Amino acid sequence: MGTFRLPLFTSYYKEIPKDKDSLFFRRLPVEVLDNSSLGYLYQVTNPENHKFIEEAFKLGSTFYNTQGDESFPQGAHNIARHRDFVDNMARVLGIETFAGLRILEVGCGPGHLLKLLKDEGADVMGCDPGPYGHFAKEHLGIEILQKTFDADLIESGLLRTGHFDLVINFALLDLLSDPVSFLKLSKDLLKINGNIVCGVRDFEPYLKLGNPLGINPEHQYYFTSKSLSYIFELAGLSNIKILSSQYGLGLVATGSRPVADILTTSEDKAFPKSNEQLRSTKEMKSPRIEGLHDGYFSRTNQFVNRLQNRLMNLMNKNLAIMGGNLDTANLFALLNFDNVNTRIFEQDHQYVGKFIPGVSEPIFHDDLIDEFQPDEVWIMPLGFCDKIETNLRKKYSIQVPMVKMNSAPSSEVLIES
Repeated sequence: MGTFRLPLFTSYYKEIPKDKDSLFFRRLPVEVLDNSSLGYLYQVTNPENHKFIEEAFKLGSTFYNTQGDESFPQGAHNIARHRDFVDNMARVLGIETFAGLRILEVGCGPGHLLKLLKDEGADVMGCDPGPYGHFAKEHLGIEILQKTFDADLIESGLLRTGHFDLVINFALLDLLSDPVSFLKLSKDLLKINGNIVCGVRDFEPYLKLGNPLGINPEHQYYFTSKSLSYIFELAGLSNIKILSSQYGLGLVATGSRPVADILTTSEDKAFPKSNEQLRSTKEMKSPRIEGLHDGYFSRTNQFVNRLQNRLMNLMNKNLAIMGGNLDTANLFALLNFDNVNTRIFEQDHQYVGKFIPGVSEPIFHDDLIDEFQPDEVWIMPLGFCDKIETNLRKKYSIQVPMVKMNSAPSSEVLIES
């Protein structure tokens, strides 16, 4: 088991709140379990944390949600993520076009992903309890049910069983306390041989490295390709296929509703739903990922200690951090940056001038990194480390040591005093 105190990063802040008790400064307790019988990491449900998460999303007018809204359109990074997910859906499904397909996206936000599918000729619909329904309808021409996705939508006739060719979700499944029941309900909405497609973050590189920076107070599960496949099996899906995203660090999974499938009943209790059940489950067997989970939490201590040792040797020097993301917010929560002149840089103009929770300096554009004259660079996004390093060395001729978070950091610092 690992326990961390981490910031809540539901959005980028346009300015630092003056209220010192605000969510910007708050660090939430996060307890993560390695459940051996289930074969993946599970985050213990914390009702207090959920209160703060709900509060953060209600404040959408003062924060910029990463999916985009009326006042702040999508940035280049999220446009690329959505385009990549659509391309990967086509790859994993083995199709050339989405034209003519009836598609439901659960957790669709303002509908930007659905817009890409609509432009390809799909008949699209969204479901999301958030405040973005009016934006999707007025600006994108997409219908969104502004309701929680549950069986009541079927019983009330708002959604019909056997109606959709595809039910999709993106960056959602790892936030759910009961992903199997969610997938079963999604399966009921499919035509026979229809498909569920989901995209989640791939946590396997974090497990291998002992890297705790991807842990998120919002999440409930941390999937790898094997544990994600197991979840799909428990939901009764067939023809399961999983591939790695071509952009960043993600997994795209699909499974079909089998011909002999029957609708899910309320008595179906194949999946444990409480923290107590998840701690005690013994009867469920799953394919373990050899060596990845074993010793993960001891490796996280080593990972953090090595980075802290590097910081001790960077006192009164300049440290550039590439990537204003969740991992960076966690980095500032877990390490002591006192007396290290630190600045965060991003390639995407979308995030420049914004703040990430707990960090008092705004994000700068990477065009200014040469002017900053860093003594060392830390590259945060695991899926882009090599690309960012190449860009920094070629475009800006930066030759100082670079620590890439996609490999185990050394505690040694190679710069001269």
